[in-house]
Parts: sequence; C-alpha cells; structure tokens
Amino acid sequence: MISKIIKKNFGLSYRVISTTGRKKESHESCPSPESVYKKIPDFSKPLENKNWVSYGFNEEGPHLDKVEMHITFFFFSFIFFGFIFMYVYYPDFKMENWSQREAYIRLHEREQLGLEPIDFNYVDPSKIVLPPDEELQDEDIII
Repeated sequence: MISKIIKKNFGLSYRVISTTGRKKESHESCPSPESVYKKIPDFSKPLENKNWVSYGFNEEGPHLDKVEMHITFFFFSFIFFGFIFMYVYYPDFKMENWSQREAYIRLHEREQLGLEPIDFNYVDPSKIVLPPDEELQDEDIII
C-alpha cells in the first residue's frame, strides 16, 4: 500500500527550488518515476566494443571491419603495384632496345673485320637502275 502511495506521489510534477541568483525562464520538474525505476545496467560483463573506433568498412563489429579493411587495401595495393610491375617489365614492343643493341653488335663486328662503320656502296651499284641522260635533260642531281 505504501509503495502505491509513493508511486502515485512521484507521478506529480514538482518545481525545483534553485539557490542561484540567475533567473530561469523555463519550467523544471523532477524526473519522472519511469526514469527512477529503470533497470541498472549489468557492469559485471564489460562491453567488447567499448572503445572500438570503426575503420568505416563495416559497422557490425571490429573483426569484420578489420578484415574488410585489410582486404580492400590489399586489392588497392595489388592493382597499383601490379600496373607499375607490368609497365616496368612489359616487353619492348617497339623494338627500340633491340635495335640499339643490334646496331652496337654490327658496329663491333665491322670494327673487328677492319671495315668502315657504313660501307660507301651500301647498295650494290650494279643493282641500281638509273635513267639515261636524255631523260634527265637539264635536271640537277644532288648526291
């Protein structure tokens, strides 16, 4: 019976008396009885995720969040360094390096044989067909 009276009296709204000099314009009341009878949390089991700050990949829990973060960064790193690796080790499709090496080899062979680097008669003169002088007339030929 006493508990019913206490619960009934707590349901009323009371004004809080303040001893400070500042004026309060809003009405303040005592807490409602529902907040008084709320269940006290169980502190015997500490929360696992108490100080967990998410990486932003999964809000469900720290383990999945960390796993998804590692997977994402692994693939970004793999793609980034994969393109660098492919660029560096891609074959010489324009054959620029090969042609330069081949030129040095041929030059070295000609020097070993005692020949000029480039032969004066690079093309055999007997294979060249020139037009007759009548056909050329007064044309200037620059050699």
